[in-house]
Amino acid sequence: ARGAAVNGLPDDTVLALARWGGARGRDLWIGTASGLARLAGTTLVIYGRSVGFGAGVRSLVPAQVAGGGTSLMAATYGAGLAEIRDDGRWTMLSTREGLPENHLYTLMSAGDPPHRRLWIGTSASGVARQEPARWRGFAEGDGLPHRNVVGVGELERPDGVHTWVGTVGG
Repeated sequence: ARGAAVNGLPDDTVLALARWGGARGRDLWIGTASGLARLAGTTLVIYGRSVGFGAGVRSLVPAQVAGGGTSLMAATYGAGLAEIRDDGRWTMLSTREGLPENHLYTLMSAGDPPHRRLWIGTSASGVARQEPARWRGFAEGDGLPHRNVVGVGELERPDGVHTWVGTVGG
């Protein structure tokens, strides 16, 4: 791994980037095919297999959490959804906590506070929206052309804000 050996990242394949946390909210988070890294100034902190964060990170998004704060959410391919706090501690949510599956591709935080909701796109279970006490799934029966969701976004139009979902089937 030519880049990983030089720069210390968990893997050469970078799949996600986000600026969040740290001094002035300027830390750079780097999601790779084999884990996560946080660049705070000149210090690189690795979240990989040695600390139990062995899954690849496909998407990163800051999101409102219970209590009014913000955490960085990381969609992993195989371990579920990681909620990362500014102090670097993290919690992994998986199918045991109600996710439709643990292979996640994409994330979106949508809506206005205090009603912001997290959306996750999965590899085989469609898209899911975080509700107050559970995850609500959407699949073909709800209008998705395919269950493999690779993108989720919002579009504001004159008639309101609409959620768009990109799948491998359109």
